[in-house]
Order: sequence, then structure tokens, then C-alpha cells
Amino acid sequence: SGRPSQLSPEFAPQLLELLGNTISTEDIKRKGALTSLEEWEQIPGYCSLLHYIILNKQIDSGLRFIAITCFKNAVHKYWIARNQSTISISKEEKASIREKIYELFDEENNLNAVHIALLYAKIARLDFPKEWPQVLHNLIAIEQSAGSSDLRKLRVLLALKFTVKALSTKVLMVSRSQFQKLTPDVLQYVGVMWGATNQQILASLQAITKGESPTQDLGATMEACKLCLQSMKPLLKYGVPKLNESQIASELLMALLPSLSEYIKYARAANSLPPPMANYVKKYIIVTCKIVVELHKHRPGPFEPFLVPYLELMWGEISQLSLELTAESVVLERLAVYCLRYIKNVITEHYFATPRDTSSKQQEVIREQNVIRELMTPQRVTQLAELLISKFLCLSKEDLELWSNDPEEFVSDMAADDFTFHVRPAAQALL
Repeated sequence: SGRPSQLSPEFAPQLLELLGNTISTEDIKRKGALTSLEEWEQIPGYCSLLHYIILNKQIDSGLRFIAITCFKNAVHKYWIARNQSTISISKEEKASIREKIYELFDEENNLNAVHIALLYAKIARLDFPKEWPQVLHNLIAIEQSAGSSDLRKLRVLLALKFTVKALSTKVLMVSRSQFQKLTPDVLQYVGVMWGATNQQILASLQAITKGESPTQDLGATMEACKLCLQSMKPLLKYGVPKLNESQIASELLMALLPSLSEYIKYARAANSLPPPMANYVKKYIIVTCKIVVELHKHRPGPFEPFLVPYLELMWGEISQLSLELTAESVVLERLAVYCLRYIKNVITEHYFATPRDTSSKQQEVIREQNVIRELMTPQRVTQLAELLISKFLCLSKEDLELWSNDPEEFVSDMAADDFTFHVRPAAQALL
């Protein structure tokens, strides 16, 4: 039969057969299906038909996953015409997809939900800001809607995380400017959501450590809090040009500090926590440390108001962690790495910094240097160097055995160690 000129729901059985054949163990059938799909994806209505299939929960989740993957591939290839002769999805179909894509946020399968969120972010990056200026506000409106289920709200936060990350990578000035204009509203929303969920979790952690049983299942609350935290990094890093001049950014960064300190305390008692909560505590610490280290590295100057409070915390943690690190304490090792990296960045950017341009910049650098040098007294610097040498650079029993058995492999492993992930190279970089 000839190729149809327009696809509609009546072609769903045929497309489902093709999607199923793409994972066939028969080579001829699989190759034939892939070839046919390459033809089908150029027919008007292809993406809308995939949307129809993904939305149908009666269809096997594995087949719907293949449909989501095909949808993403079609968006990548045909959403925007690369030149005059290239086939592209029509404006009408794109408008319809943008309007209906929110229907997919009720997905129960976690893997499918992640890829639906990535699909939304991919379309958002291509259409923002010209065709889809309200892409972030639409997500917030759905999450705040009284009719949205708890599942849908979580899926919206997942889409928000990926969309914010995707939009933050746009390079044209008009796109960056629009992203920065949207950031305060989105940051306010994310901050309020993070504050409310974080408070619930900390209250439960406190109750558990006192021997009380948690009063409710916090699985969805922990997921919402983590997604909000992950959305903060690109918003703060690329959406706020000057952290020190943004009230909402300043409030969030100062609120993250005591919260991080609390979670570190609970990480030390992780064995007494239920496994899901212990796992969440680890993730929270790593994500928060990543935010702080990357924000400071990205724009050291505007980070100045938060410089010393975080330095005091991380300096203190290094002293404590030097007594606690074991092969089993993965989260404490990661924390130690972030602390060492932050201290190294502070010394590089502020202690030894030299102004590159104007007199105002020079005064700013001198002020930062004075603040850091007051904190880094000769006694404290000596103490830090002793800790690094005696605690963080020591070879373990496993290291010594490897050196004895295979010196070549030992040297190769040492050279391959990344100071962004492992304590010893991080300590060497700081020293």
C-alpha cells in the first residue's frame, strides 16, 4: 500500500506494529521497521499520532517508551527546518502539540515520565522565547492548579527541572535576556516550594532521631524538594547576573546554609535513618554543595556576601571529616571533596587575586582579600596543611597492596584520579 499523506489516530495500529518491530530479534523485520519509521516521521501528523499512543495507558509501557523516543528524535530532526528544502513539522501541528503535551504529565511509569519531561524541555529550548514565551509559567500554573493530582505535580516539577536546565544553555542574547526576566518569578516559586517541603523533611528527621516513628510517607515530599533544589542551580547560575543584588537569590543562598549544616548532622547518623531518608540526605548534601561550589566558581565577585559563611562551614567540616572518613562513608567523602574544592577556589579567586580592570574592581578585590586573609590566619593555614598531609594524603591499606603487587597500575590509577570526585587529588590540588 502507498504511503499515507496525513496521519491520524486510525493509523495507530500500524504505527504500533512498526514500533514493536524495532525491537524484534529478527534482523529483517527490525531493519524494515526502522526504514519504515524514517518514512513515517516525514508525514504530517506523525508527532500527534505518537502523542496519541503515549497518552493511551492501555498500551504496554515499553511500547510507549519507544514512542516517546521516536517523538524526541522527530522533534530533533524536523521541529525546525534547517533550510528551505528540508521537511519540517507544520506550525499548526506544533501549536497543537504545545497545547496538548501537558496531558502526558499523568504518566505513572518513572522512566517514561523522565523522557516525557526531556521531550518537553527539548521543545521548550527550540521554541523559547519567540513561539513559547510562557513555557515556564505554564508549568507553574499547572502545578498550582487545584485539579492537578500529586503525581502530576511531581511530573511538572520534573519537567521544570529539565526545562530550566535546557533554557539556561541558550546562547543568543535575546534568549538569555528573556530567561533572566523569567528567573525571579520561577525562583520565587521554587524557593517557596523548597522551603515548605524541606521544613517537613527536617521535622521528620528530627522526630526519627528522637526515636519517634514518621507520621507520613515522605517519598513524594522528598522528591519534590530534590527537584526544586536541582532547578535552583541553573536559575541562580544563569538567570541571576548579580547574586548580591537579587533579594530572592540572596535569601535562598542564606537559607541553604543552615539547612546544609542540618543535613550534614543527619548524614553522620545515617545508619539510624530509614534507607530512603538516608539516601535522600546524601543526595541533598551533594546537590547543595554542587550549587555553592559552582556558583562561586562561576561568578566569584557577586558571591562575596556568602563567601565567609560558607567558608566557615566548610573549613569546620574539613577538620571534622579528617577524623571520620572511611571507605564506606561515600557521602562524607563527597562532602570532603566539595569542601576542599571550595576552599581551593576561594584561595585562588580571592586570596591571590589581582584586579584586571577598573579602580572599583580593584577596591572590590582588595576588600575580598582582606576578608579572606583575616579568616585565614597563619595558625589556621598551618592547621589545614597538617590535616591535608596527615589525613587526606595518606595511602590506604588497599593503595599499599596495589603498589606492592602492580606499581604500574597504581601510578596509572593515581594519574587518572579526578580532583572533582576523589579526596586525595582534591587535597593535592588545594595543597
